[in-house]
Amino acid sequence: MAVRRSIRKVTIEKDVHDQLMLELVKYFSASEIWEVKKWDHKAIEARNALGAIAVLCRTRRKEIRSIQLEVIKTRRELKKQKKGESNE
Repeated sequence: MAVRRSIRKVTIEKDVHDQLMLELVKYFSASEIWEVKKWDHKAIEARNALGAIAVLCRTRRKEIRSIQLEVIKTRRELKKQKKGESNE
């Protein structure tokens, strides 16, 4: 009697950067075909990809800004701690 083992699939949620890169690839492939063959459905795909890229870019920009603000805050706190330690 053979033992069957099931393969567990691990789902990795894609972050905004990964989604953005996928949309860029979709855009470039659709745009290349459209530039050569001028197919309407490829033009629509390229435009849709550009719209998705714009949305993802705004989201990514907000993510980067919030991380940047956290880093700045942490640096300032560390600076204050060091300054307080040197004054003692």
